[in-house]
Amino acid sequence: MACTLGLFSLVQNWNGQPLLAHGQQPSNRKRQPHSVEINIATQQRQQAVLTVQGFADRSLKFQDIKAKVRTLAGLADLLWKEDRDYAQKLFLTAYSSLSLNELKTSKSDLSADELSSLRKEVITRVASHDPALARRLIDSSSTNASNTTASERAQINLRSAGSLIKENPEEAVKFAERSLQGGVQERMLGFLFELRHKDEAIANKLYIETLDNLIVQPVIDINILLTLGAYVFTSPNIDSADPSLYRAVDVVAVGNHLVVNISAERSNISPDVVRAYLNVATIILTRPVSDREQKQLFYIAGYQLLPHLQRFIPDRASQLIEAMQLLIPDVPSTMTETSSYIGLGVEKKPDVSDVIREIDSTLDEGQHDLKCLTATYDLYRTNDLSGAYSIAVKTKNLATRIQLINVIKFAEAARSLEQGDFLTAEEGATSLPLSVERIVLWLGIGHARGEKGDRSGSVEAINNAIKDTRRIEDGRKSTFTLAAAGELAKYDLPSAIQVLNEAIRIFNGQEDEALRDVRLLGLEQKVEALNGQTWRYFPLHMKGIRYGFDRALPPVAMGDSDGAISAVLNLKNEDALGQGLVALAAALLK
Repeated sequence: MACTLGLFSLVQNWNGQPLLAHGQQPSNRKRQPHSVEINIATQQRQQAVLTVQGFADRSLKFQDIKAKVRTLAGLADLLWKEDRDYAQKLFLTAYSSLSLNELKTSKSDLSADELSSLRKEVITRVASHDPALARRLIDSSSTNASNTTASERAQINLRSAGSLIKENPEEAVKFAERSLQGGVQERMLGFLFELRHKDEAIANKLYIETLDNLIVQPVIDINILLTLGAYVFTSPNIDSADPSLYRAVDVVAVGNHLVVNISAERSNISPDVVRAYLNVATIILTRPVSDREQKQLFYIAGYQLLPHLQRFIPDRASQLIEAMQLLIPDVPSTMTETSSYIGLGVEKKPDVSDVIREIDSTLDEGQHDLKCLTATYDLYRTNDLSGAYSIAVKTKNLATRIQLINVIKFAEAARSLEQGDFLTAEEGATSLPLSVERIVLWLGIGHARGEKGDRSGSVEAINNAIKDTRRIEDGRKSTFTLAAAGELAKYDLPSAIQVLNEAIRIFNGQEDEALRDVRLLGLEQKVEALNGQTWRYFPLHMKGIRYGFDRALPPVAMGDSDGAISAVLNLKNEDALGQGLVALAAALLK
């Protein structure tokens, strides 16, 4: 592909002058006639497209195959409506980079899972624009050039279906049906949920088709059978009448197995569809099975489905009972006891006083603190902050106790902020020691004050976050600085550019492996017990604050595209640079 723009011309326009900030008109000109304004807007759009094409030229030179493929696919996605032929070439270049010959030439060390994930990502993006091309790519991937498995092609088809369901449900169903050629996938349930949300009749038809395919598979994973059961049944802990929970699935522990809880009836489901599932399930569960672990799962599935069978198809219940009795010699005796299935019932919130009594009776310090950590985490996740605090303060290890108290104080301040109580939230931030929690809180306060029109209060809080970030040693330092730049761009563009450049310098000072670990960790606080042998990740959610180049760069680029481009081009890590280029492209082409 010929180079469209050199690096220098990325930030220049046709006359070698700096690009106008997105949407900005020259301040020293009189208002132009409408036709002239349209012409200027067209020229700006053309220049933005050329600039983004220049980003593609830059990414073609990446040595990191993963970064190269993701960046090209992301840019192609954005350029499709501007220049379809060019975007299609980018997609095909990205996909061809994953051929076995190309990977051998580039000496790539991508694992099989990474390679599969990248193929799915590229084809899913293609499918949203050109379903026919996506199908050709999937079908051609079975050749020696790619050597994908039937299961992998099924996953790609199903993921493509998911990308189309909102805009093109008919094409989405075609991809979902194609996925069945490679066997029934667990992800099919999520697609069926979304499809039922749009058209129940079509979803039910595809569900029956899915069951028909499942029953003829030579080997059937009972987990998939139970997962598909969640289409017609649910958990007693989920209100199936609540429209916001239409995708909700409850996974519980039964013995040493994690299984989907389908012990309750789902409201407003066609009895014919329910019977279709139960008939298929009965046929599968009454087949002979040799694998010991599958025998246990067969028994668990039978335990859950027997009451449903007795209600909807009572004539077949005896078959299932007989099959379960034949399994008894090969399953642990405890699994035949009702007590093993308590988790399938209505979940009861633990009484904090009972938990405290159990903790107080634990003499071993390590086990004592482990129970404190577990109970605090469970209560934190259910937003019972007072209960979480009453247990956290009992932790004997000082470092662990301080960490637990800090995350609870953070959550209390965040809750005050959501309720509009800025003063209490700010007092909470001030009371916290220098920490990730305090930084996230200041960012949230800055965003919330800005939403209320308090410019000075917002800038002050954001600057507090920046000052704290400069003082901590944490792998997420670059992430927080980047988020601060995005927030600051709304009020103080020159300062935002300075902070963005500071974030870039921090990124460049981090090892590639450290950047990877930060992404895996996400925005959570890790708290350990038993000398690091056990831990929990406490989420640090803050309304309105999002992290990453795709969230932080657009506000900066909309105000000063030259400054944002110049800063991003200084990134050394190709993965980070690719993310930055795609984020800039999204802002320029908005």
